[in-house]
Amino acid sequence: MAISRVARVGAIAAISALALTACSTGGTDAPGASGDCAPSDGPVTLTFTSWLPGVEEAVAIWNEENPDIQVEVQTGPNGNGGTYQNFFNQLAAGNAPDLGQIEFDAMPNFRVQDGLENIAACEGILEAEDQFVGWTWSQVTFGEENAVYAIPQDTGPMAMFYRADLFEAAGIPVPTTWEEYEAAAVQIREQGGYINNFSQSDINAFAGLVWQAGGEWFSNDADGWTVDMTGAETTQVAEYWQGLIDNDLVAVYPPWTDEWNAAYNSSELWTWVSAVWGANTIASGAPDTAGNWAVAPMPQWEAGASAAGNWGGSTTA
Repeated sequence: MAISRVARVGAIAAISALALTACSTGGTDAPGASGDCAPSDGPVTLTFTSWLPGVEEAVAIWNEENPDIQVEVQTGPNGNGGTYQNFFNQLAAGNAPDLGQIEFDAMPNFRVQDGLENIAACEGILEAEDQFVGWTWSQVTFGEENAVYAIPQDTGPMAMFYRADLFEAAGIPVPTTWEEYEAAAVQIREQGGYINNFSQSDINAFAGLVWQAGGEWFSNDADGWTVDMTGAETTQVAEYWQGLIDNDLVAVYPPWTDEWNAAYNSSELWTWVSAVWGANTIASGAPDTAGNWAVAPMPQWEAGASAAGNWGGSTTA
């Protein structure tokens, strides 16, 4: 991890730590309500659970510069790999960590269970909004007035990782639209490969594809939350990928498994529409293909468009 990255993470951790240190947790169940943010009378130590590589270095920077507000790191598996369930168990038992890494897509689950502290009343929090991309701030406020439940930490903009060597050798143009992507899938399948793998167990990748198409699953108003996964954009994306599956044009290996990694490492899979962090996943899971990958924008539903999806991204809550 580069020191600039550590510094950025440290700065965000600092904002979150300061905010949650100041906020009292007397609390209320009313939406949008926040703590008193009364400063602590003396030094405090906060616990922070995360699976972010290098987070210890970021926290060390914070601790060195803030002796009265110390942070202890508790590392664990990625969110869906066990940390989120641990959080829910700890919330039920009343011993949850003070700070926790929570991905954007998981934030609503914690909000509906009153597992997040509203820090909007804490000094400098509302003013920090202009330091972040607009959509990331909306993810931590849920559209509620005078409410901030976390500080954005990072995002997961999506692109298409592709095997440049295989496309060049086969004479297949790199697809720029989803129509071209399907046509390339047919050609790749004729050569015994698959253009991609579609996960049937990890909804996050699908959510990113729907995001690119302009779909929204969650909204809220005065009457509460609305969940709609049957919109036109969602249906369009679902039908497209179901067609690829039905025609055996994409593989369906369980993601994050040895079988999945082996398919990329053996050159069976030619592309991966993933987030920025996908480069590290490819490097570690498919080492024999090093140097053969390139990156292009996601294929578009309309030629010439530049829409992108997002897969992942985290907060410090």
